[in-house]
Amino acid sequence: MVLVVKPNNYLATFKVKTFADTINQTIKTWNKSLENGVIIDQEDINHLKQQITFNHSVYSYKWKIISINDSISKVKIYISDVDHSLKNNITIEHKPFEIFYNNPNLGGNDLVWKAEIFMPIIQNEL
Repeated sequence: MVLVVKPNNYLATFKVKTFADTINQTIKTWNKSLENGVIIDQEDINHLKQQITFNHSVYSYKWKIISINDSISKVKIYISDVDHSLKNNITIEHKPFEIFYNNPNLGGNDLVWKAEIFMPIIQNEL
């Protein structure tokens, strides 16, 4: 089994009939209207990082703006819950199982007895 954890909890994708710089400025204007929004980083006109606090949770928004042609842009927003991202992507099945090595109850040497406990992981659909 291979476990893959995505770096985001949600991904929103949409196309807009406008330029990257207009989208960038619209995001910044919207951010100013928020009570708890902060632009953390701007790599370039096409990449913004934003943090929004809402209902006692901090969300990270990573905006990626891709110019498709002269008048259409594709916007991708990678959203993650900063404090609970890993927990949201992985669920532990509450059915632990044990593997015993040299179990003295089965005739093994109690001086080299070893047991391992495993918690199975359920992969969530993202």
